[in-house]
Amino acid sequence: MKLLTVMAVNPLRKQYGTTQAGCEAVIELINNLIAIILEQREIIAKQAEKIFILEERIKTLEEQLNKNSRNSKLMRAQEMRSCSQAWV
Repeated sequence: MKLLTVMAVNPLRKQYGTTQAGCEAVIELINNLIAIILEQREIIAKQAEKIFILEERIKTLEEQLNKNSRNSKLMRAQEMRSCSQAWV
C-alpha cells in the first residue's frame, strides 16, 4: 500500500512521460524504484521479525494452556475421587 502511495504522490511522475526524456529520466526512475524496493525490504524484514516473535509467544501460550488444561483435568479427577471416597 505504501508503495502505491509513494508512486502516486511522486511529483516527477508526470515529467517522465512529458518533459524529461532520454537516459537521465530512465536512470532517475530506476533509482527511485530501487529506493522504494530497499525501503520495502526493510519494512518486510521488520515485519518478519515481529511475526517470528509472535509465533514464539503463541507457542509458549499454547504450551501453558495445555499444561493448565492437564492440571485442571487432574484436579477434577482428584476431586471426584475424594467425593466418591467421602460417600463410601
